[in-house]
Amino acid sequence: MNEIVVYTRNGCQSCEATKRLLKKLDVDFTEVNVEEDQESAQWLVDEGWRSLPVVSTENEWWSGFQPKKLQELAA
Repeated sequence: MNEIVVYTRNGCQSCEATKRLLKKLDVDFTEVNVEEDQESAQWLVDEGWRSLPVVSTENEWWSGFQPKKLQELAA
């Protein structure tokens, strides 16, 4: 399985829902909190991302809580 990175921030309900579902589906991921990693935060802004969470996989990127996409990662 490829590496999954979830960019989050504190207090983000969609971020929490995304992490919760990935854990429930037993999908390994790396969390990057953009409030603690300003370089990643700036990179996301520079790339045009405006809402969190941002999820990256080997093949695609998306933002927001997207259960169907998360379930596909577990398949």
